[in-house]
Amino acid sequence: MKKLICILFFIGFLYKSFGQLPCLSLSTTKTTSLVFPFPISHVDRGTLDVEVQRVREAKNILLVKAAIKDFRSTNITIITSDGTVYGFIANYDDNPQKLVYRIATKVKSAGEYGRQILDNEGFIHGITDKSWGIKGRVAGIYIKDNTIYYKLYIDNKSPLDYDISFIRFYLEDKKSTKRTAEQEIELFPVSEVGNSRVINSYSGSSVVLAFKKFTIPESRCLAIDINEESGGRNLRMKVSNKKLIKAKTLPDLE
Repeated sequence: MKKLICILFFIGFLYKSFGQLPCLSLSTTKTTSLVFPFPISHVDRGTLDVEVQRVREAKNILLVKAAIKDFRSTNITIITSDGTVYGFIANYDDNPQKLVYRIATKVKSAGEYGRQILDNEGFIHGITDKSWGIKGRVAGIYIKDNTIYYKLYIDNKSPLDYDISFIRFYLEDKKSTKRTAEQEIELFPVSEVGNSRVINSYSGSSVVLAFKKFTIPESRCLAIDINEESGGRNLRMKVSNKKLIKAKTLPDLE
């Protein structure tokens, strides 16, 4: 009975994590259209079970369809030209009821607050990692309404450019000695602004990632991975609730 309760608790927690993102119902026989307020600059799919196609004549529209039936739930990330990141959870549905999603512009988007944070001086200390001339740190944590913002600073003191493959946030068990996908709950940003591509040699740069507000369970910690493209200078940082409660509240934008 105790084991069953633990399993149900974990499923509930996983559901809440995925519940941070809006859901899309996709089928193999119907095309779903996503209409964004700005042109699309980048699209990424969690798996190839989902097909995506941009519209040449309308650069703000993305066509989405299921590649196979009954695919496992996955995610889609879209970045628009204004620097805003949109995340969706894709699920299979034989007969989706909604085929057109019009993504409205928020009065003050997470991307706008993120751009404001980029210029802020760092105030969080002690969350760092380094590898062969590359140093990463969590420079700031901010809260605005139901959104939490993490400012990362990456310093390249080496003669080689640092090409970033990905930046990944996830919750992991504190006591686990082995990392497995089942023990990790990945968190997907709703916005990303700044430089998350290339850190030139002997330079530094910041990136701000925004998430739907969350807390860290006592048995877990927040892990942040920054991996190099085709390289080994990978960084890994951990955030505890002790650091999370130091988050600053952002004022309203004018």
